[in-house]
This record gives sequence, C-alpha cells and structure tokens, in this order.
Amino acid sequence: MGKVMVTGALGNVGGYVVKYLLQRGVDVVAADINPNALAEKFGAEVSTVYFDFAKVQSFAAVLKDVDRVFIMRPPHLGKPEDLKPFVETLKAQGNIQLVSFLSLIGVEKNPVPPHHKIEKYIEEAGLPYCHIRPSFFYAKY
Repeated sequence: MGKVMVTGALGNVGGYVVKYLLQRGVDVVAADINPNALAEKFGAEVSTVYFDFAKVQSFAAVLKDVDRVFIMRPPHLGKPEDLKPFVETLKAQGNIQLVSFLSLIGVEKNPVPPHHKIEKYIEEAGLPYCHIRPSFFYAKY
C-alpha cells in the first residue's frame, strides 16, 4: 500500500488526521505551502512537501507513491474551480484508491457552498471517494 497525502496538515483537522494515521502505522505525506512549518510540527515522522492547489506544477512531487488523499479546501480558495485541476490530476494518476474530502453537512442538497461543486468534481472524475460531512467539531483541550 502507498501513502496518504493530507492537505491542511498545519490546521486543527488536518493535524489530527496526520496524527491518527501515524498512530496506525500509515505512511503520510503532509502537504502545504509551508513545508518548513510542517517539518517543525511533525518532525521526521512524515514526509513534508510543498503543495499549492493553485499551482499545478506542485502536484507531481506531492503525489509520488500516494494512493489515498485527504482534502481540506483552503479557506482562501473561494472558487471551487480552483480545486478542479487537482481532482483531474488525481484521476489522471490512475492509482488513487480513495479521496476523502472534508465537506459540510447538508451540502448534497445545497449548491451554494463551494463544497457542493468540489464534491461533484470528485464524483464526476470517477474517483473512489468519501465525503466527510461533519455536523460539528469537538475540541479537546
């Protein structure tokens, strides 16, 4: 089995996803526009790579040996079209076993949030997917 790429690993949700995967012995690629901050946060436990949804040239390096992907939409990308090239790249790669997308509860019936279109891009690409639609988050302090 390959590796899991986690976007948003510097944030709360993505950070917990990385920790969860590591606890289960999964090889993780943490991807962000600031790989130095990722290295500081996770050390040598994960591979850290530069990745930007808006820069197609950053896709190839991050997807090396990756067969599963966890996607969080970066808040600064308001247009769902910004994520479409990455979804198309995942399809073209041909070995993706699962795309997990952190979406919103009820978005399947609400076309207004960008998450709705992103879900549709993933589905239309024919990728195996799991849309995660949380109703709330629990913060443990």
